[in-house]
Amino acid sequence: MAKTNDKKNENEVKNEMKEKEKNKVKNKSENKSKNKITNINENIKWTVFSICIFIFALIAYGVFRNSLHSFDNFIYNIVSKFISDPLTKVIKAITFLGGPIFLISITGILILIIKNMKNKILVVLNLVLVTALNQSLKYIFSRERPIDINLIEESNFSFPSGHAMLSCAFYGFIIFFVIRYVRNKNMKIILSSLLVTLILLIGLSRIYLGVHFASDVIGGFMITIPHLILFTSYFYASKEKTKIK
Repeated sequence: MAKTNDKKNENEVKNEMKEKEKNKVKNKSENKSKNKITNINENIKWTVFSICIFIFALIAYGVFRNSLHSFDNFIYNIVSKFISDPLTKVIKAITFLGGPIFLISITGILILIIKNMKNKILVVLNLVLVTALNQSLKYIFSRERPIDINLIEESNFSFPSGHAMLSCAFYGFIIFFVIRYVRNKNMKIILSSLLVTLILLIGLSRIYLGVHFASDVIGGFMITIPHLILFTSYFYASKEKTKIK
């Protein structure tokens, strides 16, 4: 009986050792796969960063050279064909969603909802930084707004579009939260798609209303995407994900 029990114990030990080895191999392969995916994502991120900076540099050069009139007129002529009183009311409502009054109000609501102090601070800091960047660039380029085509009154310089930059930074940061914290894949796709659509519509609304050139809007998007990449990479460098509480 003792010998039989010893054999059973030996078999159990062997089986446990085999299971441990299998788990080690499995964990190693899983970690390798995760690292590959992380590396691919990092490469995509910095490729997007570089492309956006390049496009912004091209547009900025065109603004300095005053050589973008043909492009801007071409885009406006397409958009202006859709101008009508009912649509203008809708477009004004859309453009309001990218304005400072609305975004500051929503930021205030988010501060009350989000309990994680780091995320609270970064929602505000993101908006402050992109506003400072926008105003600095407007001062540097000092581009005048379109004349005689504006459906609403706006002051300040034209390039880059403040609405484009603020909406891209604010809603883009919300997209980052959605991707980071929402577990349901379908919900991630739906929410992210809706927010991307909203950002694009806000940018388009500025061209429709005649308060920005198309190059103002595109330039605003192209400089804000790198801002978001740097911002999120710096403040969320840790791979460890903490939930919004």
